[in-house]
Amino acid sequence: MPTRATTSVSRACASWLGAWAPGSSASAGNPWWAIRLRDTNLTAEQLWVVHDELDLPMCRMRIRRGGSGAGHNGVLSIIGALGTPEFVRFRVGIGKPARKGSQEGRHYVLGRFTRTEAARLPSIVDGVATALEVALDAGLEKAMERFNRAGSLGCEELA
Repeated sequence: MPTRATTSVSRACASWLGAWAPGSSASAGNPWWAIRLRDTNLTAEQLWVVHDELDLPMCRMRIRRGGSGAGHNGVLSIIGALGTPEFVRFRVGIGKPARKGSQEGRHYVLGRFTRTEAARLPSIVDGVATALEVALDAGLEKAMERFNRAGSLGCEELA
């Protein structure tokens, strides 16, 4: 069964889309992606990051430009390395662990999906890939209008 941290999106897009997967987490202090970004001559404003989000329920996504790292170590690492928070984030909800006796966020993020969660992954991955395609083809604003709402990933949200 896949883990929350290793599930990725891959799908052919009409435009060039670079997807980089690190050998370690983005927050491990090794800004591999910053080197790749520099090598492509892209600016921070042209960077799109798809990341997990504890503050959104599973099956919900929020697309936005800029903002704080909201305690997400990987996003904070990217902001620190780039010197700016002005990049696009595709925040994909994974929900929070239950309050009583639950594991802390890091262990939850690196843990395995339940069967109920795993059953929703194909819809989530397909929805995120579609959101990326819409953003590439029609623009970021159109993607935000379509996907920044409940039900846009095609599965029932899990709190």
